[in-house]
Amino acid sequence: MGFKDFYCLNRAFLAKQAWRVINNPQSLWVKVIKSIYFPNTEFLNAKDKKGSSWSWKGLINGKDLLVKEGPWKIENGKRIRVWEDNWIEGIGKLQNRYNSSLVYVSELRDDTRRQWNTPIIREAFDADISKRILAIPLGSLNNLDTLIWPKDKTCLYSVKSGYYAALEQKKNIQLNIPSSSIVIDNLVWKRYGIP
Repeated sequence: MGFKDFYCLNRAFLAKQAWRVINNPQSLWVKVIKSIYFPNTEFLNAKDKKGSSWSWKGLINGKDLLVKEGPWKIENGKRIRVWEDNWIEGIGKLQNRYNSSLVYVSELRDDTRRQWNTPIIREAFDADISKRILAIPLGSLNNLDTLIWPKDKTCLYSVKSGYYAALEQKKNIQLNIPSSSIVIDNLVWKRYGIP
């Protein structure tokens, strides 16, 4: 297959397990993990705890890969966090500029009329974002929101596409953060001058 970066390959496999946790919340193994690591929240909101097992830390790492890349298909809106999740195509995470108390996308729905609650949306977001939100089709109240994997034409996660996404993320991090030797060299030269 041509895998050259085993860190990214491992992360892609961990993301596959995280994908299973997200999409199969009624599985027995997911219920067991939930009772231990995130009994009072959803997996998507779960955090790494000090002293947790390496397998839990791996699932969190895989979840982070999925959440950074994947947008959401909105159904009931109860799993999608307004300010923390990527749910509007082409925008990514939103900034809470108005200190809004909104938490979940479900709070933006008018369930009695089965449409978006336009006044709340226009109050919480600027005109461009409001227009984009109002153009998103609403799903059924009975269905859970679905994480979509944009790196594959089927919208389903695969280890191969996850590997390339992990490689891309790793390259972006390396381009934005200077290596420690560069940082140290810069500190030395600023303090002592160039010899």
